[in-house]
Amino acid sequence: MPIQFDIDPRVTEAVRRTETLVRKIVLPVERQYGGNAHALPDAVRHELQDAAKKAVQSVAADLVEEDDVRALATAHAQLAGGLDLLVLNAGFGAAGSVADLPVKTYDRTLTINLRAQFLLVQQTLPLLRRAASASRGAKIVALASITGIAAEPMLAAYGASKAALFRCARPSPSKNPPTASRPRRFHRGMSTPT
Repeated sequence: MPIQFDIDPRVTEAVRRTETLVRKIVLPVERQYGGNAHALPDAVRHELQDAAKKAVQSVAADLVEEDDVRALATAHAQLAGGLDLLVLNAGFGAAGSVADLPVKTYDRTLTINLRAQFLLVQQTLPLLRRAASASRGAKIVALASITGIAAEPMLAAYGASKAALFRCARPSPSKNPPTASRPRRFHRGMSTPT
């Protein structure tokens, strides 16, 4: 089976449950620990294990750092041994007009929202291909924002990064070999964590 960029009801439900866990667990724990990046993964892991009643592993990674993205993929391969579903859900956004947004902020936005996602797909393709060839199938779901389709005031960099992610997930007119992806886009509206 090919690896697909796709969305189906099971994936939609998994994404919804993940977003609920993020709102209920990750964001409050993040607020509690402030910027302590070393304490946060373990604290979130314990909260998720309590909520899911299953073992949860945590791996800290800064998506701005290419080595961290590679280490994240390697850690997953070592911990899980396989990968059936990759959800590209990382995002960074900073408001600012084109005239006033610092280039450093623009670069960070594109690095996290596009470059890191691209690298993560590259690094996990061997695992995804293995799952796809085992006839279980494998999916890559690219979550982004409606801002990638319809411009929002003061969000030019964020919108550009999400539009580019959508473009990467757009089906190619050429035929896909058995281990290639059949991309699908999932357009999301804006949401505000509570």
